[in-house]
Amino acid sequence: MRFASPHWKTIQAADSAGAAPATWNKRIKYRDGVDGIMKKISETTRQYAENCYKFAVSVMEVCRYEDALLELNKAIRMAPGNAKYHYQAGIALQKSGKPRNAIMQMKKAVKLEQNNVLYRRELSRLLRLVGRYKAARKQREIADTLYSERP
Repeated sequence: MRFASPHWKTIQAADSAGAAPATWNKRIKYRDGVDGIMKKISETTRQYAENCYKFAVSVMEVCRYEDALLELNKAIRMAPGNAKYHYQAGIALQKSGKPRNAIMQMKKAVKLEQNNVLYRRELSRLLRLVGRYKAARKQREIADTLYSERP
């Protein structure tokens, strides 16, 4: 990671020469501080996304699917690699009458967790709902194979 610093070239030159200038220790501490701050921000972001997800699930229990989608979209923006957020968004979209959008979210969930039987069965159900029977049968067969291979 490079920093816009007048000392960067000094540090880089000293590093290649094998000697450490007087500012070396300060730069290391500064870099460790930045890494620590970035880890803290990342951890806070994950916690915020999880809180949005939990709130969305509780809102869905009282059938407020549009409000749940707002929270789930926040969670997905904060942590796009979390399959359960996409899965829950797919459920909310289907309940709010948007099955084609629900299929897109469910496909993302399946792509992120390919061995999840629940996600594949739900995708199969949604595909059947919109009349894509061949694709639905394929997903159901994959889900049944995964289920039978479980220990």
